[in-house]
Amino acid sequence: MKKIFFYLIGLLLAVGCTEPIVSTFGSIGGTVQDAKDGSFIQGVTVMLNPTGYSQVTNADGAFQYDNLDIAEYTLTFTKDGYEDQKHKVTVKPGTVASVQITLKPASQSITVEPSVLDFGSDKSEMQMKLSSNSGSVLYSLKAQNDWISISKKSGFLTGSDYITVVVSRSQLSPSTYDGSILLTADTKEISIPVKMVVSEPGAPKVTIEAVSDVSTTKATVSGTIVELGDKGISKHGFCWSSTNKTPGLSDSVSDYGNVSKVKTFKGTLSGLKPATEYHVRAYVTSTSGTFYSDEVLSFTTGTVGGDDNNDEGSDSGSDSGSDNELVVPQGLMSYYTFDKGDGSDATENELDAILVNDPSFVSETVDGTGKALMLNGAKGQFMNIPYNVFKNLKKITVSFWIKDFSIGAIFSTISADYPRSDHPRLIADSDSKFRFYTGYDNYDITEPFSYPYTSIQSGKWHHVVVSMDGDTRYLYVDGARTDSNTAPSWPSEQATGTKVYIGGNKDGEYNMDCITMKIDNIRFYQRCISDKEVKSIYDSEK
Repeated sequence: MKKIFFYLIGLLLAVGCTEPIVSTFGSIGGTVQDAKDGSFIQGVTVMLNPTGYSQVTNADGAFQYDNLDIAEYTLTFTKDGYEDQKHKVTVKPGTVASVQITLKPASQSITVEPSVLDFGSDKSEMQMKLSSNSGSVLYSLKAQNDWISISKKSGFLTGSDYITVVVSRSQLSPSTYDGSILLTADTKEISIPVKMVVSEPGAPKVTIEAVSDVSTTKATVSGTIVELGDKGISKHGFCWSSTNKTPGLSDSVSDYGNVSKVKTFKGTLSGLKPATEYHVRAYVTSTSGTFYSDEVLSFTTGTVGGDDNNDEGSDSGSDSGSDNELVVPQGLMSYYTFDKGDGSDATENELDAILVNDPSFVSETVDGTGKALMLNGAKGQFMNIPYNVFKNLKKITVSFWIKDFSIGAIFSTISADYPRSDHPRLIADSDSKFRFYTGYDNYDITEPFSYPYTSIQSGKWHHVVVSMDGDTRYLYVDGARTDSNTAPSWPSEQATGTKVYIGGNKDGEYNMDCITMKIDNIRFYQRCISDKEVKSIYDSEK
């Protein structure tokens, strides 16, 4: 009996001396409210670091994390339309750390692309993109100069909106002009710079085309004398600098002498420093002064002991070695891939196009990636390139992929100044033949290519290239030359087009209905590319 008694006493003492069980975990819970009106916010993402866990607040703006180790944590609160907020909290054992957060609504802002509208000496029309970061924003636009006009003066911006800006050089003296457009959104004002050059009448014009064969100390540059002007050219060449982003005659200069005809020219820049970024542009000098190319190209020389060549501006006949390398870049004026869902030019020339009457995009593309443009002729849809990419050129090439096309104009230069001067233009004619109009003379009796385009109306993508070398014209289908013929090319004084339409000719002298088609990867060259180069483009894009 005594043994039982002492056993019970010992058991009670043992139980009485045992420490109570304490939790080694804790919790975090709380709510999120709108700082402006105090309402609870549903759908706020609450990120818990360093765990990486996340959850969203419920209809009461509440959240809670349980069974957390004892430690310090950082909570990050994010939701569209609100400013992000971070909050540190320490978790203690057996307790719930309470957090009350108020989020401030994000200030509405509008971004403008491009931030500066630079029309140079040639452009008369550009597209400006307005984007809002949240909600619907009331905005207004006002041109601050008489020579600037805009397609839309006010509206509600939800997402993005596109504004066409046009400059007029008529009745302006030769000079460089700096203007602006005033954008007002709610109570904020943004001044958008607008730049333009009015050249001397009869002034010469030069463009820079490409930089190629870049090594540690050398680079090859090509340019084109586009217009001689009425006073002749005494000097032409390139000027370059590693410090001046708009190099001029006070920087490094090459001089290739006088010029008596429109031509393409090349030069080698030597004595360059390795691993250095350079800026280069072309120039011409006449008795009227010195004139520069609107575009400045940049390139970086190779490193000593590294790869001696830079792929930028590689040999025009080479095949592509990677998906990111542009095949046949030399003389490429503009390139429309539509992969961004708009008419942007993929080259540095920025000859962006305007899409008219809301055409759509399809993911059914040539190589199964990106997007292609689909035009519905019945809805009057077409693409407007507000530049004459063919002006005064005797050698051109147009490359594109096409599918499901009807009768009509595939592309047309638009002009109303001279009768029958909407050229060059490519027509899918009613006789199932392609007609490539390139000249004013014998316009009405231009012979079509003999190749029947019904052969490629198969419901599949096909690659088509048309080119002109003086009076000779060529047609390529799927990488191979299929036909050629001759016809007079247009006199330069009648190359009066101001823009190029893809998919129809609605306001030129020779009016046609818009065409229905799917089209992709449109390239415009200011030279006649070779058979090998056509095949290279076909192989790289198919």
